[in-house]
Amino acid sequence: SPSTSNNIPLMRIVQSVKHTKRKSSNVMKEGWMVHYTSKDTLRKRHYWRLDSKCITLFQNDTGSKYYRDIPLSEILSLEPAQNFSLLPEGANAHCFEITTASLVYYVGENLLRSESSVTSSTILVSGVGQDVARMWEMAIQHALMPAVSTGICHSSHHSGHKEVSMSISVSNCQIQENVDINSVYQIFPDEVLGSGQFGIVYGGKQRKSGRDVAIKIIDKLRFPTKQESQLRNEVAILQSLHHQGVVNLECMFETPERVFVVMEKLHGDMLEMILSSEKGRLPERITKF
Repeated sequence: SPSTSNNIPLMRIVQSVKHTKRKSSNVMKEGWMVHYTSKDTLRKRHYWRLDSKCITLFQNDTGSKYYRDIPLSEILSLEPAQNFSLLPEGANAHCFEITTASLVYYVGENLLRSESSVTSSTILVSGVGQDVARMWEMAIQHALMPAVSTGICHSSHHSGHKEVSMSISVSNCQIQENVDINSVYQIFPDEVLGSGQFGIVYGGKQRKSGRDVAIKIIDKLRFPTKQESQLRNEVAILQSLHHQGVVNLECMFETPERVFVVMEKLHGDMLEMILSSEKGRLPERITKF
């Protein structure tokens, strides 16, 4: 009967799952920060760590337990504070906003009194104040627009955005001006999938769908000028071609210095596929492509 069952109740199993994560080896910024969200207006304080793929909100600065993580690829926008409708009465305003498909994070706390009257060590540990929040906003912006995609050193959120204005060619041959690849895809600079004479292929994600992609970044300075038009023509052809033996090509972005070709990301390679097959070789049906 249910009353004498030796099975562990499902609720207890769920509650016992540890929410832990190792510290990343490539932390770009870390420190205390406060936030509330569009679903919970209680302001919380956590130890934030930013790496090339994610923002992780740890319970403290030494342990591995964390409250939540925010994948960079899920961030749809990063803006200065503008929506104060959820701010509790009497509370200090936030400093900037991180928007994802399911949640808005209202980050930082803008102190009403002068920050000069508070010691810097107190501000850093408390995670409040405009200066601390501004440094975090800039660090996140840089992570969203990695140097491999811009080739520039960002002086600020706004000036950096101007530098990387782009055009995107799509399969129906329409051209959209000033579309930033970083607003559509998250490029992972530490995930190098391959390299060639003219460029490097990085892993990435489509922000809205979460789909994995491969992004080839071609340096125009190393690419013959006469081949640029040929590349555009090849992209237009490949965008309309869909075959199981051909890698799907999604789109192409372009800046004065670089060309970005976004492709389907394949999991594993041909050699791995052959070696993992039962006989260590592939039948003609599969290899005929």
